[in-house]
Amino acid sequence: MQALVTSLDMVAGNGVAKSYTALALQTISRRFRSLRDAIGSQLDAIRRKLGEPEAASRCIQRLRYVEQQLRQQRALQQLGVMRRAWRPQKGLPENSVTVLSIVSAA
Repeated sequence: MQALVTSLDMVAGNGVAKSYTALALQTISRRFRSLRDAIGSQLDAIRRKLGEPEAASRCIQRLRYVEQQLRQQRALQQLGVMRRAWRPQKGLPENSVTVLSIVSAA
């Protein structure tokens, strides 16, 4: 994706690729979201057939909300709209910085 952005910026001008990449990210996200929803509905059907309680679906709904927030945050960061609140410090792994930024955003 980054190679495509770079080549499009070189051909059409700097910053032109932002709208196209945003559209591509939305489309990809939508496709994976529909796949995830289909898998979730299959799991719900199996859960009902097995007679398991519905409490697990509430947990899944919360996870969907968190996932949606993370997806939006990543999209904004990739577009350059949102700056990172936490910057990597010497010796601090990138994963730790990501966790800290998620916690501070919530």
